[in-house]
Amino acid sequence: MKHVVRQIPSWLLLLLMVSGALATEGQWSIFGYVSYSNGNYYLTEPTRNFYIAGGFRYRTLKWNASLSVPLVIQNSNLVQQTGNVFFPMGPETDTDGASGWPNNMGMGNWGRHRNFQPPSSQYISGLGDAYGYATYQLIGGDFKTYTLNVNGQVKIPTANRTFGTGEWDFGGSLAFQKLFTGTFSMGAELGYLVIGDPDSIQFQNPVFGSFSANWVLGPHFSVSAYYLWYSTIQAGIEPPRYLNLGFYYLITDKVALSGTIGRGFTKSSAAFTSFVSLEVTL
Repeated sequence: MKHVVRQIPSWLLLLLMVSGALATEGQWSIFGYVSYSNGNYYLTEPTRNFYIAGGFRYRTLKWNASLSVPLVIQNSNLVQQTGNVFFPMGPETDTDGASGWPNNMGMGNWGRHRNFQPPSSQYISGLGDAYGYATYQLIGGDFKTYTLNVNGQVKIPTANRTFGTGEWDFGGSLAFQKLFTGTFSMGAELGYLVIGDPDSIQFQNPVFGSFSANWVLGPHFSVSAYYLWYSTIQAGIEPPRYLNLGFYYLITDKVALSGTIGRGFTKSSAAFTSFVSLEVTL
């Protein structure tokens, strides 16, 4: 499995990069985003993660592909982004109930995490893993009131071991959306994710999905609410669950602002997450 995880993403990455080139009459855009999350997870002290990222996107009527790379600022790397969610990097049984950080750092299940630091008032920063996404519209568009998209994602291990697992993650999903009125729609997504296993930790490959409701409140503004869930990522630990609220505002024909806030409901979820993005079409 390790060889599969390391090799398959190369063609997935190629798909992300050339999908725009294969399509015609598309548009390029650049975007930046800032995200923040915090939570105790199953530690006793809160871990805080700031991501400041830039990227580019290429879209047509059918295709949409993007690639972004973040700068990571955090007070502990015991929690990292894995499978597109923040997730603790160690087994619950290996944490000390008093100190909230591994009591056998550098040994056993924590062998690969010798450079990890427990939550503190000190922050560390560095380049994170790059993320690529691609979407293709299978059904819908024009005057249809429903759409069915196929999505692909890949995490590229551009970060060093302080800020990433050093492994590839990749996955895919199907997303369906139905328009019920001119201003209200609902959607559902179901997918599967392969998470690369860093040394001494074995992740399970989860099924994931979401349910969403979306309202158009004007010609340039819309809001949404969606529930995001994962199946088991690490044995014995309840997987992430989130409820998110989002908005999209078209400032001009070329500039769009979007954002979300979210709350986690399990021990492996961040207690609070937020995300704000600005995108400019070239």
